[in-house]
Amino acid sequence: MAGKKYKFNSLKDRALITTSAVAGVAAFAGGLSLTFNPVALGIVGAVGLASYGQDVLWTIPAYRKWAIKRKVKKGQWELADERLPIPVFAKDLAKQIGWSESPEVYMTKGGPSFASIPGANIFLVSNANVNLSGDDEFNKLQWILAHEMSHLKAKDNLSLAQIGARVTSRPALIATMGIGLAATGASFLGITLPVFAAVPSAVAVFAGIASLGGMVVARVMSSFAMRVCEQRADRNALAITRDLESAKSALRAVDVSSRSRTNYFKEAFRTHPSYHRRVKKMTKAFEKVSKPYLLPPPVEPWDSIYAAQKQREAAAPQP
Repeated sequence: MAGKKYKFNSLKDRALITTSAVAGVAAFAGGLSLTFNPVALGIVGAVGLASYGQDVLWTIPAYRKWAIKRKVKKGQWELADERLPIPVFAKDLAKQIGWSESPEVYMTKGGPSFASIPGANIFLVSNANVNLSGDDEFNKLQWILAHEMSHLKAKDNLSLAQIGARVTSRPALIATMGIGLAATGASFLGITLPVFAAVPSAVAVFAGIASLGGMVVARVMSSFAMRVCEQRADRNALAITRDLESAKSALRAVDVSSRSRTNYFKEAFRTHPSYHRRVKKMTKAFEKVSKPYLLPPPVEPWDSIYAAQKQREAAAPQP
C-alpha cells in the first residue's frame, strides 16, 4: 500500500499556529491602543522583538560560533562524545527525515534535561542524561529526541507562535500594566503628558480595562499556538518511534503535571499541554501515525545502537 506521504508540518498545524498567534498579537496591540498612548505600542513591541531577536541571532553562523565558543569556555557547555547514545540517535533521526547534517549535541550543567535550539540545529542535554542505558531508558530517549528533532525541522524558534510568546512575555506584560496604570492615573489627576492624550477619567478607566483584557486574550492565544507546536512534535515523535507507551513514560518522567490534572483555566495559559491532555491527543493520533508506510524504518535499528553501546561499556576500562 503506497499511502500518502507523512507531513511533519501539516497545513492544519500551520493554519492553527498562524491564526492564533496573529489574533493574540492583534488583541494585545488593540488593547494597548485604547490607552490613548501611541508610545505604548512601540515600547512593548521593542521588548518583544528584542527578546525574539535572541532566537534569530542563533541562525547567524558567526554569532552561533561565537556564542558556542563562549559557553564552552565558561564551562556551561561541552560537546558530547559522538559515540554516546544521544549523538548516535540524533544522527540516525536526521537520516530518517532526510537531513544531510545531523544536529550537534552539547552537554550542559544545570538547565532543562533536554532542549533544542532550532535556529542553530543544536541539542542540549544535561550531564545526568548523557549516559542513559537500559531498554526502558533508551526507548524513552528515542521518543524525546524525536520530539526535539521535530522542533528543529519545523524551526519552531522562528515561528509565529514564538513571536506571539515573546511579545506577550513577562517584561511586555509588566510594561503593559505600567503603561495602563500611568495613563489612567495621569487622566484622573488631570495631567497631560507628552505621551498620554488628555481623556476623561471614565474613558481612561475603560481603556485600562480593555488594555488588560487584550493582554489576557493575547497570552491565551499565543499559549495555544505554542501548544500546537508541542502537540505536532509529540505526533511526529510517534511517527518515528511508533512507541506510544515509551512516549507516555518519557512524559511522566519530565512533566510534573502528570501528578495531577490541570483544569481548563490553567491549561489556557500553559505553553506546553498538560500531561493528561498530551496523552489523550497522542493516543487518538497513534493509530494514524504508526502505520508502517508513513515513514521508512530507521537507517540503523535501535537495537543495534543499543547493542553497540553495551559493547562500548563492556570494553571500557573499569575504574
